Amino acid sequence: MGHRARKPKTITEFRFLKFLGTSYNSSTVALEPGDVLVIFTDGVVEAENNQEEEYGDTRLLALLAANRRGSAADILKAVMGSVDTFVGDARQHDDLTCLVARVV
Repeated sequence: MGHRARKPKTITEFRFLKFLGTSYNSSTVALEPGDVLVIFTDGVVEAENNQEEEYGDTRLLALLAANRRGSAADILKAVMGSVDTFVGDARQHDDLTCLVARVV
């Protein structure tokens, strides 16, 4: 699998990379009642099982689509449970962080 562009992991690192001339694009999105916002670290989609297969974007997007009507807590449980089941007892080398928010 190809590597993604390196993302800053801390505010200090972000400021340092910005100082070095790294640029980041930004945009604004209007969220409406019922919309779900999911923010996650690359450790979620790059989590590997014992066969060194990554969890991947496709699997995550399918899971989110299947659970889109659930509460934020239910969606988070589904994501983390699915990743946990996928990786089994394989040792992970990155954090697995996910935030889910539903607009009310």
